[in-house]
Amino acid sequence: MTESERYLASLCRKAFLSLWAHANVYTDEGKPAGKGVGKELCDLLVVFDNDVVIFSDKHCEYKETGNDEVDWKRWYRKSITKSVNQLRGAASFVERFPGRIFLDKECTQPFPVAIPEIANRRVHLVAVTRGSMEACTAFFANQSIGSLRFDNKIEGDEVPFSIGSITSPWGLVHVFDEHSLDVIFRELDTVADFVGYLRKRSAFLGLQAQIVADGEEQLLAGYLVNLNEAGEHDFLSEPLPENFGNGDVVYVQEGHWESLIEDAQYRAKKEADRDSYAWDNLISRFIDTGRSDLLDIVPQEWRGDQEPAVRQMADESRFGRRILGAGFLTFLQSARPRMSSARVMRSHTKPDRAYVFLAEPYVEGFSSYDEYRAYRTQRLYAYCLVARLRATGANSVIGIAIDSPGGHVRGGSEDLLYSYEPEITDELIAQARDAQRELEILLPENLRQEERRHLEFPEVTRPAAVPVMSRQQRRAAERAAKKMERRAR
Repeated sequence: MTESERYLASLCRKAFLSLWAHANVYTDEGKPAGKGVGKELCDLLVVFDNDVVIFSDKHCEYKETGNDEVDWKRWYRKSITKSVNQLRGAASFVERFPGRIFLDKECTQPFPVAIPEIANRRVHLVAVTRGSMEACTAFFANQSIGSLRFDNKIEGDEVPFSIGSITSPWGLVHVFDEHSLDVIFRELDTVADFVGYLRKRSAFLGLQAQIVADGEEQLLAGYLVNLNEAGEHDFLSEPLPENFGNGDVVYVQEGHWESLIEDAQYRAKKEADRDSYAWDNLISRFIDTGRSDLLDIVPQEWRGDQEPAVRQMADESRFGRRILGAGFLTFLQSARPRMSSARVMRSHTKPDRAYVFLAEPYVEGFSSYDEYRAYRTQRLYAYCLVARLRATGANSVIGIAIDSPGGHVRGGSEDLLYSYEPEITDELIAQARDAQRELEILLPENLRQEERRHLEFPEVTRPAAVPVMSRQQRRAAERAAKKMERRAR
């Protein structure tokens, strides 16, 4: 990989994690049977649930001759036009031959994640361009951050350092430069947040009205602070008038991003988000050290591939992960030595999903640690079953079990269980109640329920405004202070 491709891959793996993001994938197109190499499909391919994100990365030097229009057209052709063509070709191949994608150029290692069925598939095309930022800054006389501007009424390369709407059969092609890519992945570093942004961006920039933005970071600032009627981040907080369309203009100018990152609530959000990375670390641990098999002690549908369970955890937004991470950390801190404890949490952003945390002690009486793990997994299964009584309507339950503190071995382990029931039947509820009574777990009289209000941008106490005084007022105040001081003597 080139340096820029490595950088793109590292950014995406932080956001999507290694199970779903793979760089430099290949197809067997044009490869003779048994020999030769395949053809590169794209610079990076992400497949997460029903979303397929195809990246093309082009780092082209911006050569300046003094003629801005000529220089821009030359760079645009080598960078953006070539990326868009690669993306269209890759999307077409994925659509026609989803089973002919490989991790290596010899085409011996099939792509490890199943491409979703075409009826459910959502394809997002992302062109990453590098090399224009310094020239862009100079073009706007150092009055701009240096990111490419956007105007959906521009056709092709007609305006230097401005991108128009580039469409494809799979929707809008998203064009990000080196600055905006960094900003986006810093703010939207989960698959839920990033893909959600691409969807809303496509809808917003596809309006009939003219949309003009002084850089991607300005668009992002509005998206981060606006919520629509459904409580989701969006570019507009209220629906547009019915007659809004051709002839209307939305202009997002410089300054929104700069104001946002200096705002006290934004800084409080970043501080609060630190808890969310405990959830990221847990996901990474299951990916890096997880076992593909579970002990043969739970129903067949609860065993096997761990990817669906980890994917459910990774499908949480940064805000959702903050709440879950804080809850998990609190649970760890409150776990009592050599005692069993459990906690049930509802996903803040996915109301049909619940999590069960179980801390089980490894004490004397077990013949081995493996026997203890088997017992703990059985207990976790029972807790996940009973949790449906508490998390009404949750058809997905993810269970995570750990060692209680104070056990008689060093170290520890984690177990992961996942169950999806499309319909919560009376039979399932009866089974859960039987397990609850027999094992005496999650009994109503032993439960403590907490309802907390969570704000993505926490409320902060702002410093009181300092009154501005004229020179005469300031001198009068100083004379008054001296007079009071003499009286005090």
